[in-house]
Amino acid sequence: MFTYRPYGLHLRASVALPGLSAEPGGGSAHPEPVMVRLGRPPQTPPSDAKLLHATAHPDEGLRLWHDAATSRYWHRYADGTAFASDGLRRTVDASWPEPLTLANACTYFMGPIAGLWLRLDGASPLHASVVRIGDRAVAFAGAASAGKSTLAAALNQRGCPVLSDDICVVQFIDGVPWVTPGYPRVNLWPESGAALFGDARSLPALVPRHATFDKQYLQLEHDATFEAAPCPLGAIYIGEPTDVDGASVEAVGEPEALRHLVGNAYAPYLLNRVMRAADFSLFSQLASAAPMRRLKARRDLNQLDMLADAVLADAIALLDR
Repeated sequence: MFTYRPYGLHLRASVALPGLSAEPGGGSAHPEPVMVRLGRPPQTPPSDAKLLHATAHPDEGLRLWHDAATSRYWHRYADGTAFASDGLRRTVDASWPEPLTLANACTYFMGPIAGLWLRLDGASPLHASVVRIGDRAVAFAGAASAGKSTLAAALNQRGCPVLSDDICVVQFIDGVPWVTPGYPRVNLWPESGAALFGDARSLPALVPRHATFDKQYLQLEHDATFEAAPCPLGAIYIGEPTDVDGASVEAVGEPEALRHLVGNAYAPYLLNRVMRAADFSLFSQLASAAPMRRLKARRDLNQLDMLADAVLADAIALLDR
């Protein structure tokens, strides 16, 4: 068995999962692991299961059902990839049609499926990417296509190790917010790869043999470009598009910071009353414990270097106070 700890989850699988680094020696028995069972076609959701989420996004076409009586969830993607998660037995069954591969399934697994299990385990993840600047974590939150991953990759080129891409898990220890590392990849669209590395084909495809999904990934190295240890959170940046050239950074007060945090919760379609209360509790603490900055910039990859330099300078000045 292979043991993995992305985002602080405890996963066990009978085969190696692409993109993840296995723990040596099988890992700790606590918390209780989630057993990942690959190649097992999940059963069809029952007719009375509640449809929680459906998207017409051409790259995903995700539909998600939930049966509260059995604590089971079913994810179905337009390309035929399917997952069934059992919250009571702590299992995930996954299957995919040919010519798709395990790598295709893991792409979904490390996004919405991981987000589901974080929620089931009581976490309140943010939709954010995170790098380490100095000895602090700095998070970049925002909606899909806001440039979080691209900015993290640009700062990575400037010597800032990445902690996590797209999902940010924060926990408080002795009153201090700490970010739990994700896994050593940053996922990027080809145009971002071209802006960073000069060629849209410079990075490997994230999803091999996929007709419409052309996202790529930047592989990170432990102790060089990936930070594998938890790090105290020093600041959160919220992207705000503007039509004005240049980049500006300004402070955000606590009430507005809380609104932004709630609005950038990961997988909000999963939230029930208990999860919403947990989010509000953690985000309220976070709004007062970590400064938030509004980052105004045009969505223009030609200005990426200027944006990354502005953020780096602001973060260094802020964290040195």
